[in-house]
Amino acid sequence: MKKIIAHLFYFITLWILSATLCFSQNNTTNRYLKFDVLDINDGLSQGMINCIMQDSYGFMWFGTKDGLNRYDGYHFIVYRHDASDSTSLADNYVQHIYEDSKGRLWIATSKTGLDLFNRETETFLHINHDEQRKNMVSENWVEFIIEDRNGALWIDTDNGLSKIWFEENKGQQSSGNPFSIHIKHYLKDFVRIMPTHNNYVWGISENIPFFRILPDANNNDIIERLDSTKFYAYPGNRSKFIHTTAEDTARHRLYLIQRNFVTVVDTRSGHAEVLFKGESRWSVMGRTNCVDASQNIWVSNDRRGFEQFNVVEKKWFRVRSHDPVQDNMLLNASVTFRDRSGIIWIGTKGFGLLKFNPQSEKFHPVNSESINWMSPASEGKAIICKMGTFLSIFDPASHAYSLEIADSQFHRSGVRYAQIGRTTCAVQDTTGQFWLTKGWWQRYDQKNNLFTTVRRTDPNNFPVFIDRNQQVWSGSENRLTCYDPITQKFTNYQYPIAPFWGRYDFLQCMYQDAAGIFWLGTTKGLLRFDAQRPEWKQYKNVPEDTTTISFDIIFTICPDPESPEKYLWIGTDGGGMNRFDKQTGKSIRYSMKNGLPNDVVYGILSDEEGNLWMSTNDGLCRFDPTTKAIKTFRQKDGLQGNEFNRYAYCKLENGWLLFGGVNGFNYFHPKELHDNPFIPQVQITGFKLRNKSNDFSEKNSVLSKPIYLAKEITLPYSDNMITFEFASMDFTAPGKNLYQYKLEGFDHDWIQSGDDNDATYTNLDPGSYTFNVKGSNNDGIWNETPRQLQLIILPPWYMTWWFRTFTGIVVLSILYGIYRYRLQQALHVQAVRNRIARDLHDEIGANLSSISIFSEVAGEKASHQSPELGNWLKKINEHTQSSMEAMSDIVWVINSRNDRFGNVISRMRSLAAELFEARNCELTLQLDESLSDLKLDMETRKNFYLIYKEALNNIAKYADCDQVKIELKWNHHTVLLSISDNGKGFNESLIEHGNGLLNMKKRAEELKGKLMIHSVLGEGTKVELEFGV
Repeated sequence: MKKIIAHLFYFITLWILSATLCFSQNNTTNRYLKFDVLDINDGLSQGMINCIMQDSYGFMWFGTKDGLNRYDGYHFIVYRHDASDSTSLADNYVQHIYEDSKGRLWIATSKTGLDLFNRETETFLHINHDEQRKNMVSENWVEFIIEDRNGALWIDTDNGLSKIWFEENKGQQSSGNPFSIHIKHYLKDFVRIMPTHNNYVWGISENIPFFRILPDANNNDIIERLDSTKFYAYPGNRSKFIHTTAEDTARHRLYLIQRNFVTVVDTRSGHAEVLFKGESRWSVMGRTNCVDASQNIWVSNDRRGFEQFNVVEKKWFRVRSHDPVQDNMLLNASVTFRDRSGIIWIGTKGFGLLKFNPQSEKFHPVNSESINWMSPASEGKAIICKMGTFLSIFDPASHAYSLEIADSQFHRSGVRYAQIGRTTCAVQDTTGQFWLTKGWWQRYDQKNNLFTTVRRTDPNNFPVFIDRNQQVWSGSENRLTCYDPITQKFTNYQYPIAPFWGRYDFLQCMYQDAAGIFWLGTTKGLLRFDAQRPEWKQYKNVPEDTTTISFDIIFTICPDPESPEKYLWIGTDGGGMNRFDKQTGKSIRYSMKNGLPNDVVYGILSDEEGNLWMSTNDGLCRFDPTTKAIKTFRQKDGLQGNEFNRYAYCKLENGWLLFGGVNGFNYFHPKELHDNPFIPQVQITGFKLRNKSNDFSEKNSVLSKPIYLAKEITLPYSDNMITFEFASMDFTAPGKNLYQYKLEGFDHDWIQSGDDNDATYTNLDPGSYTFNVKGSNNDGIWNETPRQLQLIILPPWYMTWWFRTFTGIVVLSILYGIYRYRLQQALHVQAVRNRIARDLHDEIGANLSSISIFSEVAGEKASHQSPELGNWLKKINEHTQSSMEAMSDIVWVINSRNDRFGNVISRMRSLAAELFEARNCELTLQLDESLSDLKLDMETRKNFYLIYKEALNNIAKYADCDQVKIELKWNHHTVLLSISDNGKGFNESLIEHGNGLLNMKKRAEELKGKLMIHSVLGEGTKVELEFGV
């Protein structure tokens, strides 16, 4: 009941005052601004905006009548009450949003008290009013929340003021709260606290019009009543209530706004000063207001719409929009907020959000009919010609027209002219006279308000130009005409070419350089005209010559800001821009290929810093002739539109530039245009698997918390197509924010993605990666600190460490088994070889030895009886001896104990000594002992030894030598054998096919080696063998 009475008292009082006091609207200047609109069509849950907030992550939050909204510049995420989920938002009607110093988000709802939002689980903890518990909020209708210097929350409700502080619990309470909640109540009447950022809590109430509280950590808070009589005590005022406030944190100021007073309070000292005192202006104002960088207080007003109070000028402005839809939204504004980049957000009652960029006001848009002509006037003003208006003079200093003469007024003046609908072009000379061509030539004396018709012939004079001698020039169908105001004489100059009359007048623009030469842009190229001689020269496009003008229809001519005596800049109808060299007649072309937004260039103007400004069919472009850097501005930057017009451009003597288009015009000073300095945070806002969004709340999600909070993601190898979405937290023009990203471990360099705010990767190998993303604002100012996210791709089971370990063990086991098998086989073979060698030695060797002995004895006895039989027995003995020797070699080869090369070397020594020592032959042996530990297989050992033996036997039998040299070397896995003698030698061609040599060569081939025999009659023989081991 008390709440209802308080409401009735408050609103009835304001209604009576607003009904009895008249509004002083005549003293308020309209200020037309351009806004962007966000509503339900963009994803906003509902159009009635109750509160606006930006959190520490950079996200914007909007409380509506139907849910809580989070916005990242591209998408809205909506939180609503779900009756089946106790952790959902308590009520859809969100009154207030507040983030405390610990980053916790507090949500005030209309009926259910206070909610604490858990970011990691996106659930809500309810702290509501309970009559049985004293430690709960005193009233469920929570209006406003602020935090004091000690971390306690102060909450105003319709039933008073409450202070809440917390003590974290080691364990959870039965209520589910992670901390103990303590509440103390103050001022149980109608109270409103103010959003301040100093040590005090400021407030107003029914009983105490203005007060501040000095919070105490021990809860001994001090309430100080402030003297506010000087800013509410005035005749006829019965209300001491302060309607609304606004804080300027940068200047430590709190502005108190009443029906007819604006007072500023220094929040450090408490000193108050009245800034404005006037007649009653409104009744009910929005509670949440803001102060922009230009010290404008933005205030919503139920009766007057939206208004600004400029602290410097101490003047009120009514905020309007030329768009009737936006203008209606301003009439229904309810709340304002200034974000960290300076953007002003305006919430409305049922129509969504308005967004205003203060930077766009640097272009000073003026909406009107399509602009057809502009030229500079005296006193820093500009002539503006548009349909339905004969002559208008605009003053940038006052942001208003100082003169407007409509066509109807001109017609009533009695002046006759040929074509009422013909577009007017007008210029002003140094005497202040206006020269116009609206069909016929006209002169207007503003001082005496006198029109004079100068000439009635040539109704198609267009455009008009004043030269350095204040002579007036204009073009007609077939000639150029000059009028001298002093002599009042006309001089005609025939064009040197037949004029081309199509959709445009032949003469489009005219410029006179410092040398007095006229340059004319026409529909047939560029004309140079020397009026003193007179002499003409034409420059036109030659299709096969790229050094000529790019297109013959020329709309604009501008002297080069650095070298006007040498260069002209020319804008064409579809050929882009040309830098024309007046001395050589050659051009350098610039088009969309070079970065221009459009190839139709209507106007070119230079600024004081040497830049060129171009109006096109797709925005306004700034071009630096030195660096060739190009920056394009469009409607979202504050332009009247993206499409501009011919003739609608001019530069004023104070450096201001004006460009007109189809929706009005812009006037600005280039020095006032600064890039947006705000460096935005960058957040990862979305994550997709196989082009499907993956939300942490979904079953089997790879995320355990919202993606913008995640530090690491682990994925199975099968999820081989992933997409990251990201956003720069600058809301000036999100579509112009730029991005670059890099996946460490995959990308070698940063990927420039432009304004695309997502990155997709496919078929990533298992491993660990780090995703990095950087973002910029709309002017390309980058946040060089990237947002990072660890990404782990798990390997498939067959690539895991345990599988590889198991596989390794299995493979090693198999290899060991094979080794053991081969070893057993080798041992078996070795045993077989040894047995065969033993059997050959024991059985066959013994038998051959017996045969040899018996044949030798038999031969001695038989030789006396029968010489022929003795000879046969002798041969049997010799063959037996030979077989025994061969058998000895075979047994030696087969025996595995002789596989070491050391045994081969020993046998080589023995054989050489046996053959040559008895023959008194000098023997030299040079055998490399490092070969001793080398193992040879049976076949290699046999072939090597038999080649060696054959070579020595040949020397012993046939060489007749007294010196033999044997060398054995080991070099890079190659065995080198050299045997030489100083015997009689032989003719190689005669014995090439001997069995001994053929056998040696065959065995060398089996060794895959080289056998070389070199012999000279009378000098000796040398045998060389080379084979690899």
